[in-house]
Amino acid sequence: MKEASQAFNGIIYAQQRLSGVLGHLATALTLSTGSNDEINKLTHRLCTKFSECLEEVKNGLEEISYSDDSTLGDYFELYTRYLEAEKEMLFRRTCLLVAYENSNKALDKAKPNKREAAEEAKLSAEKAFEECTDIARQEMKFFHRQRAAIFQDRLVRFTEEQVRCRKDLCTALAKYLTNLKEFQAPCSEE
Repeated sequence: MKEASQAFNGIIYAQQRLSGVLGHLATALTLSTGSNDEINKLTHRLCTKFSECLEEVKNGLEEISYSDDSTLGDYFELYTRYLEAEKEMLFRRTCLLVAYENSNKALDKAKPNKREAAEEAKLSAEKAFEECTDIARQEMKFFHRQRAAIFQDRLVRFTEEQVRCRKDLCTALAKYLTNLKEFQAPCSEE
């Protein structure tokens, strides 16, 4: 899950880098100027229109990466943290089990005058271990029951956001493609 989270974040970061590059390219195309002759004016107008299209693609990629991060990206991060917390909880439970076993051994080896203190230590260790086990059992059942439902919800939201973002981007690109196709150079008189 940690590797999936890292790979997914890599995709999001690549989208953001591509978005930044498109923004720089759009700015460069807008700022391109030349002499005042007719061909350079025409080139500048065409570059400006293409720059607007690139800016729209940049905005679309930013929206896609934001929606990716807020749906599956957050889920992967949260799930990874939950798994780490579960692992730490099980480690603490194991430490309590070792302490309980050590207190049992100490009770077996205890001399009669220290037997009462060893018995209290054993009961204390047993109680701590049993409480930790009960809580761990409840938490793990709840976590594993919820994980599938939450993942399904996030996956549905991710898919819906992907479809919505792609439709918006396609609509905007279709508009700019139409504008570029309708772009006409002024007819030069010969």
